[in-house]
Amino acid sequence: MNALITTTTLVGVFMVNSQAVHFDLGYTELANPRVERGEQATLVLTVVLCILALINAVVSALGAVLDARQPLAVARTLGATPAQAGLGLAVAQLLPAIPGVAVGIPAGVGLVTLVSTGEVQYPPGSSLLATALGVLLAIAALTAIPAMVAARRPVVDTLRSAPT
Repeated sequence: MNALITTTTLVGVFMVNSQAVHFDLGYTELANPRVERGEQATLVLTVVLCILALINAVVSALGAVLDARQPLAVARTLGATPAQAGLGLAVAQLLPAIPGVAVGIPAGVGLVTLVSTGEVQYPPGSSLLATALGVLLAIAALTAIPAMVAARRPVVDTLRSAPT
């Protein structure tokens, strides 16, 4: 869900920022001050939504790492390195994020198309791809780093503290 919200928001912002709206005063064109204020408000909302999604992703990643302490310790006992255990947990967290990103791109495009009153200009495909890869990379990093830290904990201590 974090990936869906973040991707939809970022794609919507890219689309809004790619719109060119100007006053035609005859000999010159000036930026529309209402549009400028709208873009500022959109930027504030985007930053707030992305921060909330980031906090939610961090809490979800920490929860996943705490839930996976014993399985990580078992994997370490069977010969996995902390990096391999962390990478495995990061991949496990990416699996539900990929559909969220895949749905988030058309959802962002559709949302802006739905609320737009004029002609819609689409952002370049490269920026959409960069958005998708950036969101997935952030999720992987937010999961892999705490997982590798948890996997470095001594296996014996982790298995002893496991509830029976």
